[in-house]
Amino acid sequence: MDSHNIFVGRQPIYNPNLGVFAYELLFRADKDINTSHAAISGDSATSQVILNTFFEMGLENVVGRQFACINLGENYNLWKEIPLIEPERIILDIPQNLSVNKESLAAVKALKDSGYTLALNDFGNDSSMYELLDYINIIRLDVLNLGLNGIKQNLKQYKKNTISLLADKVENLDDFDELVNLGFDYFQGYFLSHPKIVSSKSLPNNKLSIMNLIATLNNEETEVDDIERVIDRDAQLSYKLLKLINSAGFGLRAQVDSMRHAITMLGKQQLASWASLMALGSLNDRPPEMIHICMIRAKTCELLAEAAGIKTTNRYFTVGLLSALDIIMERKLSTILKPLPLAEDVLNALLNHEGILGEALKSALAFELSEWDKVCFQKLEKIQLVKINLQAFKWANEIASALK
Repeated sequence: MDSHNIFVGRQPIYNPNLGVFAYELLFRADKDINTSHAAISGDSATSQVILNTFFEMGLENVVGRQFACINLGENYNLWKEIPLIEPERIILDIPQNLSVNKESLAAVKALKDSGYTLALNDFGNDSSMYELLDYINIIRLDVLNLGLNGIKQNLKQYKKNTISLLADKVENLDDFDELVNLGFDYFQGYFLSHPKIVSSKSLPNNKLSIMNLIATLNNEETEVDDIERVIDRDAQLSYKLLKLINSAGFGLRAQVDSMRHAITMLGKQQLASWASLMALGSLNDRPPEMIHICMIRAKTCELLAEAAGIKTTNRYFTVGLLSALDIIMERKLSTILKPLPLAEDVLNALLNHEGILGEALKSALAFELSEWDKVCFQKLEKIQLVKINLQAFKWANEIASALK
């Protein structure tokens, strides 16, 4: 089995400030893509294959500068074959149903001594698992299964140990806030991918001005002079945009020194998309990871179109970008998009996932949620989809670094 037959999904693990602490890597073989959501790593003979594949892809390409969290297979006799490469950046998840005996304890201890960070799911009343706690750094508690009341009860048995606590399957930002107050160290789930809808009647002034800016930039009837004027009006936006365009991520040969020059080099629509992204990134009340989600969605849609031989890739970038407005603006997407002068096919793609634009967006969202059975676009081969997934993530990391 080689990397061409393997899908890799990344689910972020956040710290209390909503910075990304690590990415859990979710693997699935191509042959299993339409039949199972079980990771390859659950199979007893695949720990070594997964790690070899992971390192073949490159640590930086898959997780950037964060930790990588990998689920171990149940066959602890294979753990000694794990290649010892940067163990200080890797979290290994011990199987919950591990049979605790002299040999398995020795295998866990060997991993700990090698420098790996070790994680374990909450084991409830199984007293045999207590022997593992001397080697464990992180305990996972399943919020969806236990509920917040159950979480509070289970916390008692771990408070006496110097173990970090990870809240798994956090479904919304309200639960996240309460779990922070309970003292959890790390948080996992798709709560940042789902909007927290607020009940206030109007957007705050800073968000309203950004929405007006996005409306102007993405209006196909807006003239080049108007785009130049509206960007130059915001000195910080103009500066950051020029800095980004001149970064290595764009690979432009000539230095861009004005918005007019930028429009000439990139085109009206592409510059509008980038200015929209930069404006959203200026919102201080939104976690940086939300903007990261925007960038990955946008680039994934663009790369899918490019791989399928579609020429108007800028429109795909725009669809991916605007699809995340609900999680950033905390409003229903239909409400946010209503005043925007968007083309009908763009609007249908965003609201109903219709048309070829909607097909690209659905695939980008499936990547984000590691729903591999829904990852497909215009009959592209699986190997192309794997490469697009990695390329979009790598690109987003490079752009995020350029924006700092």
